[in-house]
Amino acid sequence: MLAIRNPAPAIGARKRSIHPNIVDCHDPVLRQISRPVDIQNRAIVEPIWNELELRLDEIRNLHHFSNCAGLSAIQLGIPIRMAVVWTPQTGYMHIANPEILEYSAQITSEFEGCLSFFDVRGHVRRPSSILLRYLQKDFSEREESFSSWTSRIIQHEVDHMNGIVYTDRMHPNESTIAYEDFLILRAAG
Repeated sequence: MLAIRNPAPAIGARKRSIHPNIVDCHDPVLRQISRPVDIQNRAIVEPIWNELELRLDEIRNLHHFSNCAGLSAIQLGIPIRMAVVWTPQTGYMHIANPEILEYSAQITSEFEGCLSFFDVRGHVRRPSSILLRYLQKDFSEREESFSSWTSRIIQHEVDHMNGIVYTDRMHPNESTIAYEDFLILRAAG
């Protein structure tokens, strides 16, 4: 059975994740490629869905996410291809074994953050919409198009499943900015 980890930050590193149960950006587990969900073993999957929802609920009670928020199982130290995405319009969406089938030609650049290193933000260019095939919580397969912030968050979570963090997607000449500076920029419009 998979265990949910409570990772410690690297020696000498500051803990940057937003929650004690979420893997910190310095933890090498974030660079692992997650394995597919085994739909024959539902007994393992249900507790992971519950843990993902619980942790995201706790975080949402502390911080306001106006667009959406997501959390991958790998961020709990569980290298399995699962994530939950919350949007104000639809609530929780459960995603397992996602496969992005199509990307739009239109690219947008937006600031992104991550629950594994919440104290910084960085500009990331991503396709503005995607076509996603995934398993829902009940293991039924679904193909669905997503755009705007939901598309961005799903791409971010799929990246986590592939051992990629958003800073890997930033232009090499750009660096992250402190969360406080991001708030000032956002307020300035």
